[in-house]
Amino acid sequence: MNLLALAFLIPALAQPELPRAASPIDASRAAVDTIVPDVELASLDGEPVLLSSLLGPRPAVIIMSSVGCPLCRTYAPRLASIEQEFAPRGIAFVHVNVVDGESRADKAEFVRNFGLSSHYVNDSLGSARRTLRPRTTTEVYVLDRARRVVYHGAVDDQFRLGGRATKITRHYLREAISAVLSGQPVKDRATSAPGCLVDLPAPDAAPGEPFYPRIAALVQRHCADCHGRGGAGPFTISTPADIEGRAAMMAAVIDEGIMPPNHALSTGPGTGRELPAPDRDALLAWLRSARAVGDASTAPPQKDPPTTWAIGRPDIHVLAGELPVAADGPPGHQRSLTSLGLDADTWVQAIECRPVMRDSIQLALVWLLLPGEGLPTQDQPPPGGRLIATYSPGEGLVAFRPGDALRVPAGSALLTDVYSKVMGRAMTAQLRIAMKAAAPPRREVRTVLLAAPNLHLPPNSAAIEAEAALTVPHDLRLLGARPVMRWRGRTLSLDQLHPDGPEPILTLDRYEPRWLLRYTFPDEPTLAAGTRIVLRATFDNSAANPANPDSSVPVSGGFGYFDDSLMLILEYAVPLTPQSP
Repeated sequence: MNLLALAFLIPALAQPELPRAASPIDASRAAVDTIVPDVELASLDGEPVLLSSLLGPRPAVIIMSSVGCPLCRTYAPRLASIEQEFAPRGIAFVHVNVVDGESRADKAEFVRNFGLSSHYVNDSLGSARRTLRPRTTTEVYVLDRARRVVYHGAVDDQFRLGGRATKITRHYLREAISAVLSGQPVKDRATSAPGCLVDLPAPDAAPGEPFYPRIAALVQRHCADCHGRGGAGPFTISTPADIEGRAAMMAAVIDEGIMPPNHALSTGPGTGRELPAPDRDALLAWLRSARAVGDASTAPPQKDPPTTWAIGRPDIHVLAGELPVAADGPPGHQRSLTSLGLDADTWVQAIECRPVMRDSIQLALVWLLLPGEGLPTQDQPPPGGRLIATYSPGEGLVAFRPGDALRVPAGSALLTDVYSKVMGRAMTAQLRIAMKAAAPPRREVRTVLLAAPNLHLPPNSAAIEAEAALTVPHDLRLLGARPVMRWRGRTLSLDQLHPDGPEPILTLDRYEPRWLLRYTFPDEPTLAAGTRIVLRATFDNSAANPANPDSSVPVSGGFGYFDDSLMLILEYAVPLTPQSP
């Protein structure tokens, strides 16, 4: 039987378009019980390699792989440990890279950095994809000696798309290998596997519009800030070659509104990252077509993220405290105090945050402490509530409008909350903070904090409501709003109250905890003194929330990694008189 005919006998996993968590599924919807034939692969040097030469007569594990998939990188040290444990017991391991756009150098570095000791090969001809029909880049296949698939799915149930559990409750791969070695049946023979979607052959795809010039311009406009060369994104997507092997995942995250980073805004100002419907439709149409290239000479100028500070040469530059991050351990949080070393009051027009080590920081909060202000406890914001900057991947710059600036008094310090991101290798998380000074402005930028007191989220509970309120002490010209929730935050709204009902200021229909975004008000609406504003949010502390680390425990408000919060920082402007400092 030829490979193409065999492919039709192996059904693709009939699971959600974008699998978010690992869980058992019906084995009839996976490649379980099929015999894997010999297929042609390629070494990292491009030399042909037959699968049979890598497996031999032993039981085996075939691992789908991508060096740019964050979940693949997170699982890599764990897979290296499983190899070290079971290879001496007669199990063969083969990693199959299924993303054609990844370079040989990146693959070799991946193998070296994560200590993979088994075979790492390319699916250059697509034969493994046509045969095994993988859904995501983290799927594994456990084969018995007859090359019959006895397990197909996830490594374990800890890591998810957009989150992670505090501990592993099911070691699916280890359980399956142990069952094969002992001659016992596998308990759960198929599971969903969160990861990046794999591009499968689509010979009947329509030709569609070429990439150059219009689609290239859209990618430059909406994606290059993170996914240009050297950006915070896990891979580059500047050219059709970069996108090869990633089109299905790109289409899914665009279609579901996950990318560009956003919180599903339905009311209020934007962040500048929004993807207009015509651009969204054009990108999706090209990704789902035959992806014609077109004339590369018509490509727009390359727009890569800056390799130096986007604000230009900083006038103030400090480093927050160091936070060690294990290769395969729990992420961490550190609150640290850093002096700015200012002996005179300084006006600041822009603030930029960057991690020292790429991929080391998931989130960071930067608070301004004035001279004489005491340090807060670990579960409280600083007394003044001056959150002046935040960081999440691709989001670390705040620049005020011309004529506006933030006053930083002499003797001030920064209090930073840094949350590490585990990416499969030991590193140190440390935040760099840079500021650009300005001449005395026309208006001073100030902040006011709304925060829910005594936040409490019961275990195994969904749709938990919380709120915070504030009476505006004086007229405010709104410049921006920065909401901050954590892993269980779902929706958020800010309203001003009138006798005839609430008036929406900002409404987010789906809060995404991986991003800290700043919403700006171009028209600078005014909140009159005495206006009552209310911040409302819903939280999901149930197992149905893939970002929830542990639904079995109650959660309190605080700044620890697994705590949660409901905060919103409003930026506003105050006109200065000529005599103002």
